[in-house]
Amino acid sequence: MVDRQQPVEAWMRTAEFPQPVRWGDIEAAILSRPPPEAAGGHDYVPTGQERVGGKVAFGIVMAAGILMYGLPVIGLGIVWAVVGAGPESGWLSLAQAILFVSLTLPLATLSVWWSSDRRREPKDLVITAVTGCSALAAHVLIQGAGNVGRGLLEIVTLLGAVCGFAVFAVLLLASNPGRRRSGKRSGVSQSQEDRYNVARARVLDILIERGVVNEDEVDIGYMLAMPLGTWRDLDRPR
Repeated sequence: MVDRQQPVEAWMRTAEFPQPVRWGDIEAAILSRPPPEAAGGHDYVPTGQERVGGKVAFGIVMAAGILMYGLPVIGLGIVWAVVGAGPESGWLSLAQAILFVSLTLPLATLSVWWSSDRRREPKDLVITAVTGCSALAAHVLIQGAGNVGRGLLEIVTLLGAVCGFAVFAVLLLASNPGRRRSGKRSGVSQSQEDRYNVARARVLDILIERGVVNEDEVDIGYMLAMPLGTWRDLDRPR
């Protein structure tokens, strides 16, 4: 019978492992045990000032995220409001800059999707669809305004529409089943998560030390960057 209270390091030095190793089973065994003790024997407790600072920083990050995801709609709104003002309008130059920056949204979404084993979230489809539709609508407005001309703004909106819809189609047709798992494990504090990751690092060291796995066959940095509970993804055939 497996002793769930046995320290991770002691268990790793005596356990037998099949070949090839099952990373999901190893991580499950790590997470089924209490996390290693923090330095000093207790978790760090932030002060009231640090808590307030953390909330303020979180609010700033959230506001920046909302603004970033709203860029395509903001750009479309500016184009719709001032498209009749002519090519010399400073507002249209601002819309051009905003819509150009918004091109990064579908590309960033595609990058996250690819690095998450091609698993999509509903918001990924929303982001890419909104980007494509906003850029297409702005492009149509520009096409209908003869005094705007066929300048860089028209090219940017066309690129935005193509990029948004192309990434939307890729996510829709080429995604693996299932949703991405959150990097935060439910019921685990940040301190415990950090300590579990220390345990994972020690486990990898011991496996290499015992010759269970070859150091050249594992990407330690990549495995430690994976969210808790996702090592089982490494067991799936590629």
